[in-house]
Amino acid sequence: MKFNLIKINKFFGEKQVLRDINIKLDGNRVVGLLGPNGAGKTTLMRIICGFYGTSEGAILINNRKVNSKDKKYKQMIGYLPENNPLYGY
Repeated sequence: MKFNLIKINKFFGEKQVLRDINIKLDGNRVVGLLGPNGAGKTTLMRIICGFYGTSEGAILINNRKVNSKDKKYKQMIGYLPENNPLYGY
């Protein structure tokens, strides 16, 4: 599976939290997303998983533009968070 993020931008109101993010992955891989607090890792993961939409940019799978809200797209994405976000402690 080929996975591309092209010029992903995300705004919350006037605040831009992601700027021109480009990622290209070919084949089946395990990938880590690293960066300091506030760098936009969680926002980017929420976009990839379909929890947020992009303000600008495109997500391509196998060179085909997909909508992050599409059920077929969500079935292709796996996400393993550090903490369990579904249940409180």
